[in-house]
Amino acid sequence: MSWQNLTFNGWLQVETEDFLWGWGASAQQRRRPVRVHGFIQPRSGSTARLRSGQTALALKGAGVNDGSVPNTEGGHVFGLDLGGVDTDANLVPMYGGVNRGAFREIERRLREFALFPGRGTCAAHIEIGYANAFAVGADPRVPEVFEVKCFEQVADLAAVTRTATAAWTELVANLEYPPARWDLSQFADVTRRATLLEIRQHVASNNWLIESLGDPFDDWGKASMGPNIYSNAAVTSAKYNRSMGRS
Repeated sequence: MSWQNLTFNGWLQVETEDFLWGWGASAQQRRRPVRVHGFIQPRSGSTARLRSGQTALALKGAGVNDGSVPNTEGGHVFGLDLGGVDTDANLVPMYGGVNRGAFREIERRLREFALFPGRGTCAAHIEIGYANAFAVGADPRVPEVFEVKCFEQVADLAAVTRTATAAWTELVANLEYPPARWDLSQFADVTRRATLLEIRQHVASNNWLIESLGDPFDDWGKASMGPNIYSNAAVTSAKYNRSMGRS
């Protein structure tokens, strides 16, 4: 594998790998991104509502375009807000709750980090882990986990994979969350809505999806109905180790 430029100036690069999709005589060789890195160049305005017109690289083969994977959307590995480009090699099938939830939060954090005075030129490096192709229910087109590293005072982009020490690292699992059981924006009771928004704010940094836990006012107070909260960070770590061939 070798780095390929996604921009003319070489400030955004991707590495891809071959994989097989399908079985037997119908198996098809395709490519998928495994890591992306680039200088963080925060853009003015928001791209949060933009949807890609491209199909993710892993969803295309010779004369074939899968379009999408159920319950996923085209997620930019290197966010458009950060200077990413809308091209197939920078897109992966990402579950909507992750793309617009935990991963979006990571992009916001990268942006704020790069805009903070005194940090010089910042860069991000994203490793993409996939499930074992022979695992039950595995889809080699869909990432299982992302490892995001942020760097400051970067003069040479290649250094982020050789010698640079990351300012911080985060893992995000590409989990297929259940649909929301309640919508925070729909509560007429202002105090109740504010409380729910506060709960969401506190758990978002730990990559929990508060909507999947039910209504705390109606459900959590019932006998034996305490929220079955688990830290996605723990799930993420296990998925990452498995995807990267670690125990």
